[in-house]
Amino acid sequence: MMVNEIMILNELQIEGAAQVLALAMQDDPLFAYLLPDQKERLSRLLPFFTAHVRFGHLFGAVYTTAGDSLGTAVWQAPGEEITPERATVSGMNQIGKILGPDSLQRLGKTFDHLGEVHHSHLAAKHWYLMAIGVRPDFQRRGIGGALLRPILDQAAADRLPCYLDTSLPENLVFYRKQGFTTLVESVLPGTNLHFWTLEKRP
Repeated sequence: MMVNEIMILNELQIEGAAQVLALAMQDDPLFAYLLPDQKERLSRLLPFFTAHVRFGHLFGAVYTTAGDSLGTAVWQAPGEEITPERATVSGMNQIGKILGPDSLQRLGKTFDHLGEVHHSHLAAKHWYLMAIGVRPDFQRRGIGGALLRPILDQAAADRLPCYLDTSLPENLVFYRKQGFTTLVESVLPGTNLHFWTLEKRP
């Protein structure tokens, strides 16, 4: 099957793109840890990813497919941090309310752990893949790789590395096909949740 045309997300596509991510992440170990109740996971992930997609749209880069969103890739651009002002504009400041106190505590623990990994291993200037997902019924058709290609090409042209974290070991084969290598494998303290921090150098 031919891959749909990849395009920069426009504002009208934010909700559809977030819905794709919420569907794609239903069985991801990270989100199973953050939101153990499967019944409420989808309903909470939709506003969670809506904020992330909006942040990427405003301050990074988001790619999706033309027409209905079949996949979404959200990138944090080099040097574009999540400041309080940007959190307010994007809705990221509502993450605590969206997740609830228990899940927010788990998210904070996860961010602290990954923050230590990133501080020790990531280059100062880089692209960071915040999220990528393809609608479950359209996976394994080349859409994921096509969604990554624009920023991977731009980063290579600018001589900048790209990074991402995944908690799903099955993803490693896919990312290696895109040129990523494992930089660090770690375990969230007090859990059996594994993370792989991957890197693609220019």
